[in-house]
Amino acid sequence: QSATYNTFTQRYEATVGITTLANGPHSITARATDGSSNISTSSSVSFVVDSNQAPAVRITSPVANALVSGFTTISVVATDDKAVSRVDFLVDGVTIGTDTSSAGGWNLVWDTTRTSGGRHTVTAKATDAAGATRTSAAVSVTVDQKPSVDITRPRALAVLEERVTITALATDDVGVRQVEFFADGASIGTDTNAAGGWTISWNTRNVNNGRRTVRAVATDTNGQTAFDSIVGTVDNDLFPSVTITSPPDGAVIFGVGIVVVSASATDDDDVEQVEFFVDGSSIGIDTIGSNGWSAVWNPTRATIGSHTLRAVATDSLSLIH
Repeated sequence: QSATYNTFTQRYEATVGITTLANGPHSITARATDGSSNISTSSSVSFVVDSNQAPAVRITSPVANALVSGFTTISVVATDDKAVSRVDFLVDGVTIGTDTSSAGGWNLVWDTTRTSGGRHTVTAKATDAAGATRTSAAVSVTVDQKPSVDITRPRALAVLEERVTITALATDDVGVRQVEFFADGASIGTDTNAAGGWTISWNTRNVNNGRRTVRAVATDTNGQTAFDSIVGTVDNDLFPSVTITSPPDGAVIFGVGIVVVSASATDDDDVEQVEFFVDGSSIGIDTIGSNGWSAVWNPTRATIGSHTLRAVATDSLSLIH
């Protein structure tokens, strides 16, 4: 290739195009010819051609404008004239992981629960064996987080009787499709209309008395679910039953000594105690009941005449009769 004289640098210069040269070592020499056709050749200068190209990279999944949630796999196709050594995955410009093995393709599982709901940009950066890099075109997706739900009525540990309104507060970054309500795992109703709140009316007469677990399960428009539970007690036979069995009604007590006042007490849950009264004044409380419910009364401290005995039973819900 001929050189031209640069009057500014006062040197002969030539531009060598290396795009036509193969990768690897090469050498270049300069040969000068004077007006008498005398020729002189310079010593050679060695150089290496490395025309490495940056890798090509493209996100294949998720697709643009996809709705993603939970654990989502990001898949990439990456190629290079030599070899791709790694692919970095980025969300909104922040690296969330790296794949250094092409076995099974270039992939990363993205835990979207650690990302705020809404629009986000996903990119992938491929690096080849020579260190050249290229970043893919961005893919915009929408992250849909799980809904949240809280039972607001009835309160935990409430006593539930007859027909009860169960109300839940459910929210989602995209939308709640329905809230289904359960009692001890059995569905008792579904609300698909948020107008007026998420609520159902439950007839507690359909279950036995006792402790029951009430659960509300919210489902969003992407099929994700969340739940909240409370424990309440169904008691449609509210008060315990108690009857004085001894002494009998109208009994006449003679002599000096003590009198055992006894009672029978039952409840659909448990009787916690029975308190005994004479003319409105307490004479004792029985909290055991293993041998019947009773208290000891010393009538020598009472005046001669009629007196009223009364027994008051309290159940495990603190209901009294």
